[in-house]
Amino acid sequence: MEERGFECLTVRQITEQAMVSRAAFYRNYRDKYHLVEQIFDEAMEALPGSVAEGDERSPIERWAAFFEHVTEYRRLYGALLGRKGSP
Repeated sequence: MEERGFECLTVRQITEQAMVSRAAFYRNYRDKYHLVEQIFDEAMEALPGSVAEGDERSPIERWAAFFEHVTEYRRLYGALLGRKGSP
């Protein structure tokens, strides 16, 4: 996604880069959108732990945790929200 942009990315390119067969890809995902949805869901599951409501940490500590999360998933967010991201 980072190199070509999401819309131009093909399942073939994904499987070649990941060194898996197309059959293995399709056993786990319907298409490239399903793959990105799964990755995004994982990122969102990790987010509440860093900025949970009712958290006893100060606002500065919660914001720091949020930005640490963004840093950890920067490649995903950059690919989706960056210049070549998916509309």
